[in-house]
Amino acid sequence: MQRSFGSLDLQTTCSGDYQEPLSADRMDELTGNGPVIARGAGVSYVAASFGADTRSIGMRGLCRVTKFEPETKRITVEAGISLGALYDFLLPHHLFLAIQPGHPQITVGGCVACNVHGKNPQRDGVFADVVEALELFHPDYGVMRLSREQNPELFELTCGGFGLTGVILTVTLCLSDFPAPLVQVRKIPVRNLDDACEQLTELKSSYDFLYTWNDLGRFDHRMGRGFLSGGRFVSDPSPLTGRLRSYRPLDPTPGVRRWRPKVFHRQIIPWATRFGFMWQMQHPIEELGLFQVIYPGIGWPAYFDLYGSAGFFGHMVLVPDECRRAYVRSLERVLRTQREPIFCASMKLFEGKQRLLHFNGTGVSMHFHVPNTAGGHRLISAMEDLSREFHLIRNIYFDSRLSAAMARTLYPEYETFQQRLLRFDPKRRFKSALSHRLEI
Repeated sequence: MQRSFGSLDLQTTCSGDYQEPLSADRMDELTGNGPVIARGAGVSYVAASFGADTRSIGMRGLCRVTKFEPETKRITVEAGISLGALYDFLLPHHLFLAIQPGHPQITVGGCVACNVHGKNPQRDGVFADVVEALELFHPDYGVMRLSREQNPELFELTCGGFGLTGVILTVTLCLSDFPAPLVQVRKIPVRNLDDACEQLTELKSSYDFLYTWNDLGRFDHRMGRGFLSGGRFVSDPSPLTGRLRSYRPLDPTPGVRRWRPKVFHRQIIPWATRFGFMWQMQHPIEELGLFQVIYPGIGWPAYFDLYGSAGFFGHMVLVPDECRRAYVRSLERVLRTQREPIFCASMKLFEGKQRLLHFNGTGVSMHFHVPNTAGGHRLISAMEDLSREFHLIRNIYFDSRLSAAMARTLYPEYETFQQRLLRFDPKRRFKSALSHRLEI
C-alpha cells in the first residue's frame, strides 16, 4: 500500500510503497525487482527506512524471541522486536542489553543497521560489539549467516550499513547482568563545556552510565554549565520490579493529527534551560528505575513536538582529545556570535576504532538539537563549518543535512564502504532517501 513517511527531525518526507511480511520465509515475495529497504519502528532522525520509488518492508511484526540461553547470556531475536519488549522479557532473568539508544520503541534491527551507541560508549562500545551473529536476507543470495567468523566482511558492512546490504532477519545478542533494576544517579555540576569534558574523563571508570547535559541557552560566562549524570546499579535483594511502563509512541508520519505547538522559541529556551538546571540540582542524587535511565525519552513524551511543525536539525560530532580544547573554544565563539539558544546539548566519551561509516572512535561526542529557524540555519551552518575545519566525523543517522561530498571528506573509509557495497550488491537492490543523499 501507499503511505507517507517522515523522519523524526521532520526534515524529510515522501510517499512510497509499504508492505509487511507475514513471515521471514516469504521475504522474497516482497523484495521484487525494484529498490527496497527494511523499516523497523520508523523513528530514525534521518530517512534511513524509506525513499521515493522505494518499497519499505515493515519488520515490526517479526518480533519473536527465537532462542534464549540465560546460562551463556545469549539471546536470538527477530529483527523487528522492540527494545522495550526485549527489556521486559529479560528483566526476570536479571539480564539486559547494555547498549541501547534512548527510546524503547526502536527495534533491534534498527540498532544494528545504524550501529548505535548507549549511555556509556567509552566502556561498552557500540552496538556491533554486542552482536554475535546475524541472519541476512538478500534476494540474489537468499538467507546468509553472518558473524565475525562467518562472512566477516559482510558482517562488518551490515552493522552500520543502514540496511543497504539486505533485510536483517534475526540477531544473536550478548547480554549483561544487573543486580537490580534500580540505578543511583548522581548529578555532578559542571561549570562549562571544557569542565564537562574534564569531569567525564576523570570519572569515566566510576559509573555504569555516564553522560552530560549542558545549558546552551545563555551566552554569558555560564554558557555550557550543566551537570554530569553518573549512574551506578544498586544492589537490592528485594523482589524484581521495574517493568517498562506505558509510554507514548513516537510517530513522525506526515499528516498525523497531532498538535505541535512551537514552544522552543529563542525567547523561551533560555528560561527553560535555566529552570531545568535548577530543578535537576534540587535532586542531586536519585534512585531511578533502569528503564528511566536507559530510555530517558519516555520522560519527555512530547519533546520533539515542542520544536513545532518545522522540526529541528540534529548535529553530533566526535571530537578527538588532541583538538578538544581548540574545538570547544571555537564552538563557544560560534555560539556567542550567532546567539541562537539550544535546549538539548549533551556529551559522552567514546573509546573505539572508526571504521567504514560507523560513528565511533576515541574522544568526546557532542550532540545538539538546533531549532529549524532562520537563526538555527545560520548556527547549524557555522557548526558544520567547524566540523569541516577540525575534520570531525558527523553522526550519519543523526544528521539530515550531511551531504555526500561532506561525508566523503570526513569519513576516511567512505569510498571503501561504497566499493564494498557495490561489489556485494552490483544491482544495488536496497536504497533509501538516506543512501540517495549520501550517494552510497
